[in-house]
Amino acid sequence: MFSQQVAGIDVEGLWLHSLACGVAAKDALSFQQGSGGHEAFLGGVLHDIGVLLISRLVPDKTRELYSGRHTVADVLASERKCIGITHAEVGAYASEQWHFPASLVEMIRCHHHPRSARLSPRTAAAVCVGNEIAKALQLGTSISFFVSEIEPEVWGMLGITAADMPRLVTTVHNDFETACDLFAG
Repeated sequence: MFSQQVAGIDVEGLWLHSLACGVAAKDALSFQQGSGGHEAFLGGVLHDIGVLLISRLVPDKTRELYSGRHTVADVLASERKCIGITHAEVGAYASEQWHFPASLVEMIRCHHHPRSARLSPRTAAAVCVGNEIAKALQLGTSISFFVSEIEPEVWGMLGITAADMPRLVTTVHNDFETACDLFAG
């Protein structure tokens, strides 16, 4: 589907990661409720839109920002140091300019810090969890290689326990395969 690199970003790998994040976010949000994951899916798919925008706007900084295997904290600190803003903030700002719904803007802005979300904290938590699940399962290519620890409060917002993980992971794998057939093949 995508065959290009943009300033060192593996666009196809990032697309697959974003698709996996959307699937995992949808599955995490609907895990206990059984429905309501469509907003989380969209938030997951768009969560790293700021990375693509940064790679287009400041391509000379992109390799410096995203070429290593960093933690999320390292990436955010590097973005702030090099360009004065994070990919989450760039994505949220662009989403506001594009008149996306406020809840979607918030998911993009808060996908690394869902407890700061006010409009849809559970959905932001689902996107955060989806992002880390996608990285843990190595579905696509994230800008941060290492899986971040998810705060217990974030898991609690979704009602997911350690005992639920095998079933959730199986669901994510199955739904990701279906999504790839629809969107990536």
